[in-house]
Amino acid sequence: MALDLDITVINRIDTCPLTLQLSSGTTGEQQPELEDISYFSKEDWRTPSEQELDTLAAPISKSIRNEVTVVAIIPDIISQARIHILNPLSQSTLSLERDRHRSAAVLALREAITTHLKATYGISLGQEGGADLSIHRPMLRSTAFNYFAKVYMGLHIDNRQKFIASERWKSRLLCSVNLGSTHRYFHFINLSTIGLLSKLGIDATSTSLHPAQIKGLFCERYPDYPVVRLRIEPGQAYICNSEDIIHDGATNELGSPDVSLLILGDLL
Repeated sequence: MALDLDITVINRIDTCPLTLQLSSGTTGEQQPELEDISYFSKEDWRTPSEQELDTLAAPISKSIRNEVTVVAIIPDIISQARIHILNPLSQSTLSLERDRHRSAAVLALREAITTHLKATYGISLGQEGGADLSIHRPMLRSTAFNYFAKVYMGLHIDNRQKFIASERWKSRLLCSVNLGSTHRYFHFINLSTIGLLSKLGIDATSTSLHPAQIKGLFCERYPDYPVVRLRIEPGQAYICNSEDIIHDGATNELGSPDVSLLILGDLL
């Protein structure tokens, strides 16, 4: 199935080309812990054709809200994060003091990264959204963990701010920084919420559908719509509106722990 022109990928790193792959769609699974069907990308990854790359990889940024933007974080920030956040996590003892130190280190890292994004790329994120670490084991096909059901739920649309369908483009942006020692993956379907509803023949301005319902309807009707896999190297980050696209993550195949810093912020 052909890709629609909607969400594009912007590479802001001149020295490192994008590594993009496509799968032939999604597969649905009924997990006993969840009421709704979970959808995961098929694992038949392939290199995009030239036409597909022209659709996905835009040469010039037009609106960061409608893009997945890949940036590099300077090595000094990454090394300081590993010293002050990751190294203490490897200690076997738990303490309130260590937790306080980690919280302070995460806030300082958030400030350093947002300052870098503004100075280097002209991307300004507000401070309201917070930040936290996300740690996973390797070889996971999904990083979206449902803490109530205690299972990985697969492709999803975030819903922290709960905007209606026609206004989900206003949501805070997510900046996910790879702090690990090897690559990780970002999976997404390159359609905004309005784009998903358009293909479903539903008016975005009048629907009351929950994002989980929109995702389910789309994946059920278009199981062959390609999923994009974007490889994120250590020290790289992607920025996207995770409340406006169907997405997920996956971890490396090399056996290394997967560690990322998640930053949320309003686009200023």
